[in-house]
Parts: sequence; structure tokens; C-alpha cells
Amino acid sequence: MYVSIVINNYNYGRYIDEAISSALNQTYQLTEVIVVDDGSTDDSQERIAAFGDRIQAIYKLNGGQGSAVNAGFRASRGDVIIFLDSDDKLSPDCVESVVNCWRPDLAKLHYRLNVIGSNGEQTGAIEPSGILPEGDLSCEIRRHGASRSPPNSGNAFSRAFLERVMPIPEDEWRGGSDCYLFNLAPLYGQIGAINRPLGCYRKHGDNMSPFIVDGRVRTAGLHNEINIDLRVAALIRQHLEMLEGAPYREPRPGLFKLKVRLASIKMNAAAHPVPSDRVAGLVGQIARQVCCVEGIGLMKRFGYLGWVLAMAMAPGFAVEPLIRVAYPSRSNRSGE
Repeated sequence: MYVSIVINNYNYGRYIDEAISSALNQTYQLTEVIVVDDGSTDDSQERIAAFGDRIQAIYKLNGGQGSAVNAGFRASRGDVIIFLDSDDKLSPDCVESVVNCWRPDLAKLHYRLNVIGSNGEQTGAIEPSGILPEGDLSCEIRRHGASRSPPNSGNAFSRAFLERVMPIPEDEWRGGSDCYLFNLAPLYGQIGAINRPLGCYRKHGDNMSPFIVDGRVRTAGLHNEINIDLRVAALIRQHLEMLEGAPYREPRPGLFKLKVRLASIKMNAAAHPVPSDRVAGLVGQIARQVCCVEGIGLMKRFGYLGWVLAMAMAPGFAVEPLIRVAYPSRSNRSGE
């Protein structure tokens, strides 16, 4: 089995050396390393070039994450492809572990990642924190409208699956292209899991939160999160109806999505991406979710309800502090 590691990079020159080195230092020999630089303006291209012919380097004009992933996939030869973000890195045994656990029926195999800081220091956290789902997850997609997944670097995809769903629409998925692949994979095959870390996911100043920069809530970040969710919903509907030949009824939005929408409408109702939303309606939907969702302890339920009611009644000056309480360290899902 041949494996391709495709690294997509944009202005992460300070991290790219570690990412490439981790890909080159795999214990599994049948591995190629492809690095796609998406029009960086820092020293990324010089650093990439220093690796010479040990890698296949692609330098392109800036087109967004989806464009970079497409370019890397077109150049790849692997039966299995890992899309490694350039600020993350893989453990030396990552590819070997993936190959040893691979099955022909898999569309994707995912694994956990150790969380590190900007200087590579271990934080003690693991992403995701719980046991990874596996098997036939198509029902989860139908029920929740999304699939739980590690960050981009914690996934290995089958070439057969990728050939059915790529190229990624580049204008629509400049960012968040990992969500495109995460949520389609369960519709096209089984999902495998390795419940131990096989790499490192770096949290740093540029990706700590899509909502908060320099202590201020970014309305654009909230809108981006909502728009990704809307695109994912449309994507799932399109593929399910194509595969099954029947109309697909979208599930109700989950608790996290509803909270983001409430935060967005309280920040700027006029620019909120879902015109049909109202504060009272969102509060009611969130309250029903909190009361009905399994696996939430009593104190956490009260905490959710308290936050929602406070947001609903908050005057303008109190909205941002409440959002910062709810989203202190959310990870950005988008690559650029």
C-alpha cells in the first residue's frame, strides 16, 4: 500500500519545517510527501525548497485551502492520503499504524492528536478528548447533520473515496475544506478509528478561536462558522439525494450550532446569515436541546440554560463578555 502525505501551507513558515520533517521521518517506507504552498508571502517557499528532491513541492497562486488540497491530491499517487496542516506534525509511526489498521471498506480512518502550544510544548490535552466514533456513521450524519472528527491532520482517506467527491469546489470552500471531506466520508464507506495520538495538533495565536481576536469578538468569525454549517447541510443533502434518489429531510440544528447563531444575532441582527432566526426562537430551541440531549450532567444543563437566558436579555455591552465565556479556546476549522 502506497501512502501520500499532502501538506497544505499558507504563511506558516515558522512551522513548516517541523511538519515536513515529521512527514519524511515515517517508519513506513512506501510514503511520498507533497507540499503545496498556496501563495505564501513569508519565508515559506524558501524553507520548502530547502528540502530539495525529498519532497514534491508545488507553488501556486493563492486560492484558498480547497484549492491547495485539490492541487495536492492531483499530484498524489497514494492509495491512502493524509492531508497534514502545515502547523501540525505526525508521529514517526503514524503511517505505519494507519496501514496496519486499514481495511478495503474504509472511506476514512481517523486518530487522535496531542495538543501542543505555539512553541511545540505539550499541553496535556488530546484532540478529540473522547473515544472516536467508528463503523457505519451514515446514520449519525442523517441524525445530526454532521460527523464528529479529529482536526484535519488526524485523518487518512481512501483514494477511492476521494476520487468520488473531489475536486472540492474551490470558490465555495476557500476555507473549511476539511469539513467537506469529514462529512462526506461516512456516506461513502466505513470509518475506522485508532484511539491513541498519532501526531500533534498545534494551537497558537492564529488558530485559537474563530470568534475572538485580541480579546474582541469577531462577528465575521461567527458568520463564517454559520456559513460553513449551512454549506455542510447543503452538501449532505446534495450527496444523500444523489446516492439514495430520495428527498432528504435535514435534522434540526444541534446545540453548538444554535448557540453560535444566538451569539451572531445578538452581535449584529441586521447582518446575521439566517434571516428567519429570532432571539426568542433560538432560545426556545436551545432550551429544548439542553433538556433532551443525553449525556449532559444536571449542573452543565443549568449552566447552558443560564448562559442562554443571560444572552437573550443581555444589553449590547454585555454580549461580548458572555460569548468569551462560552468560547474561550475554540479551534478554527478553516485552514486560511
